Amino acid sequence: MRHNVVAYLALFVALGGTSYAAVKLPAKSVGSTQLKTNAVTAAKVKAGAINAAKVADGSLLAKDFAAGQLPAGAKGNPGAPGTPGLAGAPGAKGDPGAPGTNGTNGTNGTNATINGVAASGALAGTYPAPTIANGMVPPAAFGTIPAARASFTSNQNLTASTETAVQFTGEYSDNANIHSTTTNVSRLTAPIAGTYLITGTVGVHYAVPGGFTAYLRGYGSSLGGGPVATLNDGLTPSPAGTRDSYGPISALLHMEAGDYIELTVNASGAGAYVVGSGYTQLSMAWIGRG
Repeated sequence: MRHNVVAYLALFVALGGTSYAAVKLPAKSVGSTQLKTNAVTAAKVKAGAINAAKVADGSLLAKDFAAGQLPAGAKGNPGAPGTPGLAGAPGAKGDPGAPGTNGTNGTNGTNATINGVAASGALAGTYPAPTIANGMVPPAAFGTIPAARASFTSNQNLTASTETAVQFTGEYSDNANIHSTTTNVSRLTAPIAGTYLITGTVGVHYAVPGGFTAYLRGYGSSLGGGPVATLNDGLTPSPAGTRDSYGPISALLHMEAGDYIELTVNASGAGAYVVGSGYTQLSMAWIGRG
């Protein structure tokens, strides 16, 4: 490449005028040191003057070539993974999916072979219908057993030969709203269905000799109003001014919830009246489901 530069310089000097014609430059006397920077441009280089033989190996850089002149190199290895980006915001909630299909029914179980097996523990008898063994239900296991005892607080006049319901305006006890001291005070009403024990006593005072009969009468869906128990004191007329006390009149009967009992008195003598002071009372207690 330097040889060509020298040749071009010689040509340049020759064309420069006669004043330089007699100057003769020794071979290889003009080098890069004698040339100013950028003195030799592409326009001053003859086309084809510079070829591969005149270019020193390794003297050209990639920037010395035009775009597309150099072939692409082999693909490099992948770079190291970059730092993960920040998590994105949650997306909107999607619509519910369609219900899945129903599963198939399981197979039916087999019947247990318990029939005829002896019961144990708190039960007696055999399956499928054992019963509660005797003594296995202590009192603490019982719920409230409905019971009430109504009292008679003031004298009640009687009309001769007229059956009259005794008005119980007080009570000794009542744990199930069986009796009221303000409404229908003559009644004891069953709060639940079952068998009830009903007992009563009555005292009657006479102004003239006479006798009387006392009844326990039941009313409601299972009782038609007829007497369920009767006490008759008409065998021996009582003398005037005496007080007769009937010893307990009682009945054991099934009642449905809402059925009720009344104690009634029918006196044969005029001027008689029912007396209290412990002589007259009426009680009812639930004793079983029968």
